[in-house]
This record gives sequence, structure tokens and C-alpha cells, in this order.
Amino acid sequence: MTFPRLICIGLLFFAANLAKAQNECACDGFTTEKRKEFEVAMRRGNQQLLDSLIVPWKNSSSECCRAVGFTLESLLFLSNSEFDQSFQSARAAQQLLKGRFLPFASIESARLIGNYYSRKSNHDSSIYFYYQALESIQRVQEPHLLAKIYNGIAVDFLRQEQIDKGLEFTKKALQAARVTNDTLLLAQYHSDLGIVYWTKYDKTKQEKYLDSTARIVQQALLYSKLTKSNLSLTKNYLTMGSIAEARKDFRKTLIYTDTLLQLVTAKTRANAMASLYMLRGAAYSGLQDHTKAIECQEKALTFAHQVKNRYLEKTTYNYLYGAYKAAGKTALALEALERTKFLGDSLVTSENVEAISRMEQKYNKKINEQTIKDLSQLAAIQTLELRQKNLLMIGTAVTAGLILLLAFLFYRQRNLNHQQRVLAVENKFLRFQLDPHFLSNALVSIQRFMLDNKTTEAAGYLSKFSRLMRQLLEYSREDLITLEEEIDLLRNYLELQKLRMKDKFNYEIKIDEKLSISDLRIQPMLAQPFVENAVEHGLPAHGQGVIEITFSMSGENLLLEIKDNGLGISTQPNQGHLSLSTKIIQERIELLNKSNKKPIDLQIGSVTNGSGTHVQLTLPIYS
Repeated sequence: MTFPRLICIGLLFFAANLAKAQNECACDGFTTEKRKEFEVAMRRGNQQLLDSLIVPWKNSSSECCRAVGFTLESLLFLSNSEFDQSFQSARAAQQLLKGRFLPFASIESARLIGNYYSRKSNHDSSIYFYYQALESIQRVQEPHLLAKIYNGIAVDFLRQEQIDKGLEFTKKALQAARVTNDTLLLAQYHSDLGIVYWTKYDKTKQEKYLDSTARIVQQALLYSKLTKSNLSLTKNYLTMGSIAEARKDFRKTLIYTDTLLQLVTAKTRANAMASLYMLRGAAYSGLQDHTKAIECQEKALTFAHQVKNRYLEKTTYNYLYGAYKAAGKTALALEALERTKFLGDSLVTSENVEAISRMEQKYNKKINEQTIKDLSQLAAIQTLELRQKNLLMIGTAVTAGLILLLAFLFYRQRNLNHQQRVLAVENKFLRFQLDPHFLSNALVSIQRFMLDNKTTEAAGYLSKFSRLMRQLLEYSREDLITLEEEIDLLRNYLELQKLRMKDKFNYEIKIDEKLSISDLRIQPMLAQPFVENAVEHGLPAHGQGVIEITFSMSGENLLLEIKDNGLGISTQPNQGHLSLSTKIIQERIELLNKSNKKPIDLQIGSVTNGSGTHVQLTLPIYS
């Protein structure tokens, strides 16, 4: 590329960014950390923290920051099912932005308005705002928000019974969620995909869609149990109950709805309650208990009326028609049938379908126009190349900009390399957490108990083994766990090892009285590999082994000590195993210390008075 051409590119780049900047809105104080803090507070329902985050932004002197405050308030209202208030706040945010672009507020306020219109069955307005959000998100990398937008569009199509479109956008939402690795989003959109496949089956009665529903809902259930999300669990059990009802297993359907009734809380949304009682009523109809069927469907209808969900109302009236007819209540059956037809006609109109089709064409046309515009700019660059001369100063500025860009790319690549190293070491660490020999020995021990008809011991061993597996899985996904959880993991691990090794060792866990183990938090599972080394390689060849674990304060840090009464580190015959463990832990500590404000310190040696190995870990603690 010639130098004059480089200058031309720089001029066009500068002009384009200047025009873009004039149409942008900035709120520097609203950082990624603040946004994550708000999202965590939302998930935990911490109203006091939510208010402290929202109010300062709403009262800011900056219009852009006030737009952020109203957007956050709209999200909070939506989580509490206060739909009208959510709409008013989102609209206030849009009015403050005045068409300017502020990534989070522009995208979310448009999405929230689209959500409101969708609930009101105003589908052309809903799709308009959803596509406005979709257009805005092309300017930033926000897979979380992209997944939410696709999900909203999917729901809007499903409410109009355009199931193929709903399926298409639900898959897009799940694809975007996979990029985030957010377990909660993955739980939600796997659950939603299961519901859409079920809807497709309900419409077509093709068995392949029922099989797809069953396959997806099993994956969704795993994610839901990991996140402990009542909403996702509710969706999954509703879908599983629907599958059982489709397969005429009505008693199983009732079992699933019984489970759902145990999950119900004061915050359970009315549409979920409507679906629950509608499914329960369908099961009673299948069992020919028409009185209970009518009772459940009338409850479902009450909840559907509360949220003004026409799709739920239509489906419930259809079930009521069948129940009334079977019970011989002809007049009520006729009335329910008329309501079913009326609501079905109002859900899908040619005007709505045409309006949505026009909106999709407009969005796709805009993408094509942008491509043409980019090609035109390239032609302009080639024309300017012939006219530009002696622009040394601008060329220097452009060159400096390129240098800065290269520096940024270098820094970004270095960060990516660092993250890859973190992931590699974390993966090695997690694979090392539970020695394959221990897994094999544990299963052999269970088999031995069973062969010896020691069913009680086998059940106890299996229970402890299952609990340890669950703890390792859960804690390995957390950045921080409580000290109490860490101690519980170690105690459970040692109890299991004692049982396996027929009490060849005793252990003691000492805890400083000054430590509030339920409040203090540490990075998880730094101690377990050393405890494993003590069990596998630190016990004496003859006599009773002793392992002592001590938690105490050391200044503002936590001091963790692990001692055994074996031969000591310098004389262990299988020192290679300990060295591998130590190397992996040291790599992990080295990487953690690059991000920790307080460093982790590791010391390994022999016991001062007596034989054995002494490990000292000095860990930062968090409240």
C-alpha cells in the first residue's frame, strides 16, 4: 500500500469516526463491573443494593447516565412482573437518549419495549423495537444481550403461533448463549428450546418433535440443577409433564406437577402457575376425573387472565371445552369453544404477519445497503488516492494511530495467551483433583461391600462418594467458596478415604475460634491435592497414620497447615507423584497471584520435631 493511499484511508477513517462520535452517548461511570454487580444483585433479589445502584444514575446530571438508570429500573420492574412500570422506564430511557447510541441502554431499552408490546399482543410494534435492538447490537460484541433479543423475537413469534419462526430464533438465542458460557443463560434457553419443540409436536403430532423435546429437556434439566434456578426447573418439569401427558402416562404427569407445586413460591409468575394447573387438569381429564380437571383448568384460567396472556387463555379454554363436554356441561362447553375460536383468530392476523414480514425485509435491506455503502467508500478511497499530495502531518498522525493499534493488538493477544494458560492449568488442576486410582478403589470398595452383603456400609459409602462428586463439580465452577464449604469438602474426602482404607489413619481438623467460617471466602480446592498426597504417600508403612489440618489467622490472611506422620518429603519413595501435584498447584498459584491483590504463599518441608511432611499455605480471605 502506498503512503498517499494510507493517508486517504486515515482521512476517511477519521471522518467516519467523527460522525459516529457525534451520534454516541457516553456514561463513563457505568463500567462492566457495575453492570455485573447489578446483574448479581438482580439474581439474588438484593433490593437494597439494587436501589443503591439505580438511584444515583437516575439522579445524574448527565442525560446518558439517567438513561442507564431508567434502563436498570425497567429491568428490575420486569423481574417483578410490573410490566407497565417497566415499559414507562424503558421509554423514558429512549427519550433521554434522543436517538444517540449508548451500548447497554440503547439495546436494552429497545428490547424491553419490544417485550412489553409482545405481552400486549401488539406484534408489529414489538418486532419493530426488537429489530431496533438487533440493529444496535451489531455495533458491539454483547452475546448476552444478543441471546436475549433473539429469545424475545422467538417468544413474539410463538405468541402468534408462528412456530417455525419461533424455533429458528430460539436456536439463535441458544447459539448466542453458548458463546457466553453463562450456565444460567444456557439453562434458560435449553429449557425454552424444549418448550418450542413441544409446541411443534403439539401442532403437528409428529413423533420426531416429541423425541427432540425429551432429548433437549434432559440437557436443560442438568443445567437447571447446576444453577439451582427455580424458573428453569419449573419450565423443565412442565415440559416433562407435557411429554408424559402426550404419551398417555397421566399418573406420571401428576407426579411432575406435584414436584412443581413444591417449587412454587410467592414469586412464581402467574403464567407458570397457569401452565401448571392447565397440565394438571389435562392429566385428570386423561384419568376421567372431570371434576378435578375442571377445577384445575378454572384455576389455570384465573392465572392466565392475570397476565392477559391470550395464548394461555386460548389453550386453557380448549382444555375446558373438553372437560365441560365430558362432564355433560353442554352450555359451558359451548361457551369455552367460542372463546377458544375467538382468541385463536385474534392471535394471528394477516396484518400482523405482513407487518412483521415488512420489518424483516427492512432489516435485511439495511444490512445490504450497509454492504453497498462500504463498497462505495472503497471506491472513494481509490479516487482520493490520485488527488492527495504532501499530507505529511496527517500521514504521521495516521502512522501513529496504526502504531497504537498494533500495540493494542499486541496487548490483547498477550492477554488472550495469558487466559489460555489460565484455562490450561485450571483444566490440569481439575483433572488432578480426584486421582483415577481413588475413583477405581472407591468403586471396588462399594463392590466389595455389596458382595459381602454389607448393604448398609455400601449405601453409606455410595452416599459419601456421591456427595464428594457433587461438591467437586459445584466448587470447581466457583471463583470463591466459603471456608465452611472448603472444610466440609476436606472432611467428606477424608471420611471416604478412611472408609476405603479401613481406618488405617486418623485425622483432625483444627479451626481457630477467631475465624467466621460461614462468612469468610477463599479460592476453592487449593488444599485437596496436598491432603490427597498425605493420604496416598504420607502415611507410615507400619502403625497408625495421623493427618492434622489447621486453619488459623496470620495477620489479615488465612494460614492453612497440613501435617502427616509419614517418612517426610525428602525420603518418600514415590516423590514423583508429590512433585507433579506441587508443580500443578504452583502453576495455578503463580497465575492467581497475577490477578490477586494479596498473593498466595506456599511452603513445603518436613515436620520440625518428628517425621512427616509439613505444608503451609498462606491464602487471602474475602468477606
